[in-house]
Amino acid sequence: MAAIASVASVHLIGRAREETNTDESTLTSPELMLQDSRVGAVAVLTRPADREYWVRQAADCGKHVICEHPVVSTAGRAIKLSNHCKENDVALFLVDRFSSESERLLRGSIAEAALGHIVFVEVDVFVPRAWINPWQDGVVLEYGASFTTLLQDCLGPIDTIYARTRSLVTNRPQEDVGVVQLRFKSGVEGTLKINGLGADATVRVAVYGKDHSTGFEVDLRQADAIGLRTSYEEVGAVARGHFPEQAHSADALTESLFLVDWIHQSARNNTEVLRRDARLR
Repeated sequence: MAAIASVASVHLIGRAREETNTDESTLTSPELMLQDSRVGAVAVLTRPADREYWVRQAADCGKHVICEHPVVSTAGRAIKLSNHCKENDVALFLVDRFSSESERLLRGSIAEAALGHIVFVEVDVFVPRAWINPWQDGVVLEYGASFTTLLQDCLGPIDTIYARTRSLVTNRPQEDVGVVQLRFKSGVEGTLKINGLGADATVRVAVYGKDHSTGFEVDLRQADAIGLRTSYEEVGAVARGHFPEQAHSADALTESLFLVDWIHQSARNNTEVLRRDARLR
C-alpha cells in the first residue's frame, strides 16, 4: 500500500477478496475487480497455490499483473504461463517477498573496486520454522530461488550446481534445508544455504575478492516499500501504453524455475550437474 501511494502514475481502485463479508467498503470480489474497466493492472497477493490461477484470470481479462514469487513451481509451467501472458498482450511483473536491501547491498559489494577480482560469494538465508507451511513447495523454491537468480544476474551464467536438500523436521516431502555449491562460467564460486529450522529471519552475505572481503546482514522481516516502488512505476508505464522490454518478466520467472529444477536434479542424483545436463520439468 505504501509503495502504491508513493507512485504518481498508479492509484488504488480497490481491494478484492474471495470472501467479502466485511464492513470494509474498499473490498470487492476478484471477479468484479477483473471486470472493472478502470482497472489496468492487478496485484496478486494470494497464497502460492492460488497465484497461477489468478494470474491467468487477470491475463484473460487483459489486466497486467504484479505478483509475488513464486507463481508456479516448475519451469515447464512457467513457460506456459509466460506464453499465456504474451498471447494476451499483458505484462507479468515479479516482486520478491524479501527486502530489496539485500539486492542493493550485494550488487554494491560485487562492484566494489577495493575487493579486487571476485573469487567467492556466500549467501546464507535463515527462514523461521513458523514460515514453513504444508502447502509450500520447499525452501529452495520459496526462499532460495530469488537469491540464485540474483547471484547469476550479478556474476554471470552458472556453469555447474552441486546441491543437497533435506526434510529434517517438517513431516512432508518438501525440503526445509538446502545447501547449494555454485560454479559460474566466470570462474567465481559460491554457496547458497537456505535453512528453515530455526527462528531467525535473516540473510547473511559475504563477498571475497583477491584483495579484500566484505559482508552484510539483512533482516527479512523488514518491509520495503522502496523496493516495490520500481515495480509499480513499471506497472504504471505499461498501463499507460509504454511497454518496456523488461515488462515480460515472465521470462525471468522461467529462468528462476529452471535454476530451482537444476538444484533439485542435483540433489536427487547426489551429483554435480552441468548446465547442459540440467533438465526442465
